[in-house]
Amino acid sequence: MPAALGVELIAGLNFMNILPPMPYGGAIVFGLALIALGVMLFLFAFYCFAFLRQMVRASLRWRKNMVGDEALPLLPLSPQFSPKTRRGLRSVMLWAVLIFGITFIVGFTILVLYTHSFGFWHALGWFGYPPTVY
Repeated sequence: MPAALGVELIAGLNFMNILPPMPYGGAIVFGLALIALGVMLFLFAFYCFAFLRQMVRASLRWRKNMVGDEALPLLPLSPQFSPKTRRGLRSVMLWAVLIFGITFIVGFTILVLYTHSFGFWHALGWFGYPPTVY
């Protein structure tokens, strides 16, 4: 969802009128921040799914050991990725966090400089305020 909003901000589209009015320079930078946030949320969801899958596997193994005569070794509760996959996930997550942090700060700075106000959302007319900068 954030990635779709980021693409809308970059493309200058506003489907269903859900995006607030914003200068295009700030929209591009905040669009990049939202795309990076979408990547982070996807990686969180991927890891949560892997964690849930591993917990179910470990629970089923434990139950099988309790019922059966043969005792199989217990499985770890946390997901075990290969070193290559673990490095890839970590590097993509670190880049996404870095891009999100930098673009959010730069976008905030662009809008503050554009509106001459640290509360730029008031000057741009977001949340029902009357706009004072066009």
